[in-house]
Amino acid sequence: MAITYEQWIYDNKLNLEKLRNKELIMAYSGGKDSSVVLHFLEKASRTYDFNLEARGIIIPEHVLTLAERKKLEDYWQKRGIYISWHKINDADIKLKEAPDQGISPCLICNRTKKNELLSYFRHTKPDWEKLVMVISYSLWDLVSACIEHITGGIFADQELSCAAKGKDPEDRFMEIAQRFYPLIKLQNGLTVFKPLIYYNDQDILETVKQNDLPLTIPTCDYKEYRPKRGFALYYHKMDHHFNYEKVLKFAQDALKIPKMSVYSEMSTDVYLKEVI
Repeated sequence: MAITYEQWIYDNKLNLEKLRNKELIMAYSGGKDSSVVLHFLEKASRTYDFNLEARGIIIPEHVLTLAERKKLEDYWQKRGIYISWHKINDADIKLKEAPDQGISPCLICNRTKKNELLSYFRHTKPDWEKLVMVISYSLWDLVSACIEHITGGIFADQELSCAAKGKDPEDRFMEIAQRFYPLIKLQNGLTVFKPLIYYNDQDILETVKQNDLPLTIPTCDYKEYRPKRGFALYYHKMDHHFNYEKVLKFAQDALKIPKMSVYSEMSTDVYLKEVI
C-alpha cells in the first residue's frame, strides 16, 4: 500500500514541528528511498516553513550519468527543487580498484560520500542550530542492521568483519544503532532527521509508482557487495512486512542499542566523523 502524504505527516508530525524555520539538507541519490523523502519534504516545506536543499554526490558515475541527472533535474525543478551535484574525480575507477585491494566498493562509495559532505560543511560553515541533515533510511534498513550486527558483529570472525566494513564491530554497532531514532538533536545544534524509518519497501515502491517519481534506471555494478541488498531480496521473496515498534524493541532489548541520549550528547564533529 502506498504511503499517503497524510499518513506520512501523521507519523512524523511531532518531529516536523521541530523543523520550523530550519535549513534542511538531504543526500539525494535518485533511488526510491531518497526520492520518496524528497517528495514528502517538498510538500511539507510549505506547511512547516523550512528551507530544503538536495545534494547529490556523483558516485557511481555509471548510475548517475549525465542523462540520468538531467532527467531527475527536469522533474524536480518543476517542483521548485534544484539538485546540487558534487562531481567526484575518478569515482568509478576507485570503485573498480577496490576489490583487487580487498576492500568492498560499497565502503569506498560510502566513505567518498561522507568525505564530500564533511568537505562541504567545512567550506560553507553552516549555522548548526538551524541545520537539519536528512537521511533516507527505511524500516528494511533497520531490520538489515539488526541482522548484520548479529551475523557480522557477534557471530563472525572479528578480523574479517572489520575488513569488510572498515570499522571494528563496536564502532560499526554505534553507527548502525543511531539509525533507529527518527530525530536526534546533537549537543551543539545539528539535527539529524530520518523520516522514512517507519515504512516497508513494498509501500515505498508503491508510493514511487502512484506518484510517478523518476528514479535512476542503471543499476550499480557492485550491488552484490551490499549486504542489505541480499537481505532485501529475501524480504521481497517472502513478502515480509515489518513493524517499527517491534523492530525497535528487539534492538533495545536483545541488541542493547545505546539510548538516544548517547547520540544527542555527542558534538557534531564527533557524530559526523565517527558515527554516520
